[in-house]
Amino acid sequence: MDGDRILVNKLIYRFSEPQRGDVIAFKMDDIYTELVAKFRFNEYEREQLKDKVWNRLYIKRVVGLPGDIISIKPPHVIVNGRILDDRNCFRRISSCKDGYTGYVTPGPLPPPCYLGTPADEYRVPESHYFVLGDNSRSSFDGRFWGSLKRSTIVGKAFYIYAPADRKRIIE
Repeated sequence: MDGDRILVNKLIYRFSEPQRGDVIAFKMDDIYTELVAKFRFNEYEREQLKDKVWNRLYIKRVVGLPGDIISIKPPHVIVNGRILDDRNCFRRISSCKDGYTGYVTPGPLPPPCYLGTPADEYRVPESHYFVLGDNSRSSFDGRFWGSLKRSTIVGKAFYIYAPADRKRIIE
């Protein structure tokens, strides 16, 4: 949630690759640069996007690995033609309980938009990862900007240490 303070293991991905289900921290600067180069934003739209992402770390959950084909059939993410695996984190999000709404498509929006409808599919390029937010209805994530380069990943988020009432291990 906004305002959470999170511990990130910056060493883990020097020795291993991100795995499906990992909650990762990553830099958004490359994504901003690619979006601006790829799409015709007006000055106001560029500035709005820059304010939202430039020089910031984002935290999202890995759902797609290099080579995977991703789609969203609400409330589920489909990976390579199958509902995303049965891990607690994915089951919890898809349950549509306890504040979770399941994974949703944003609807047919003007570009940039990936997975805007249940018919859309996205193939994750080599050396890239596809990430989604756990709170799908209000998350600026891979549905809007595609995948992220491996080189932008800072580390694996593992613990929320503040605010005090939200302290917990991230699963």
